[in-house]
Amino acid sequence: MQVRRILLGYHFMAIPPSQIADRNRRHPWNQRILPKGSLCGDPLIRKLRKEYYALRKRYIKAYDDLLDAERNPKTDLSKPEKLEILIDALKFWNGKKLKNHAFCIMPNHIHWVFQVFEKDRNGEPVYLQDILYSVKRFSAGQINKLENREGRLWQKESFDTTIRDEKHLYYAIEYTLNNPVNAGFVDDWREWPGNWHEE
Repeated sequence: MQVRRILLGYHFMAIPPSQIADRNRRHPWNQRILPKGSLCGDPLIRKLRKEYYALRKRYIKAYDDLLDAERNPKTDLSKPEKLEILIDALKFWNGKKLKNHAFCIMPNHIHWVFQVFEKDRNGEPVYLQDILYSVKRFSAGQINKLENREGRLWQKESFDTTIRDEKHLYYAIEYTLNNPVNAGFVDDWREWPGNWHEE
């Protein structure tokens, strides 16, 4: 039996603005059930897990295609003045409540790879939803002020994936940084001003 080491607290996330369709959200119970199923030697469990990941891969591809098809978003997040706000927001909790690995700010969504700490500097538990609320609230307030508008900027939900192992972490970072290349905005990921990765 092969046991995979789970990377606790690592996340790969897509954060779209509110005008992008929010379909087929991921069920939170999957995070609890699937790792337990992998410990079982039952061939049916392995088969179902394989089918689940194949279906999930197709869903992620369809979701990304939907995001890439949106060429004229209501709010272009990749404009320099918005980039500055978003970079500040994504880096704010780095070293305090999380460790950033990479992010990419696209015109109509953000990809973000990070590890949430179990506890902050004061020994208090750190919760993913609190970090997301903080980042979304701050950035929405600043961007709305910049655009002289009101209302919701971000979808209530974000599309997130728990990183399973080092290989998955590498894939998530590579995918994140190559997002503007795959969308046809640049030829090399280093040319995209909304890309950042840890050195």
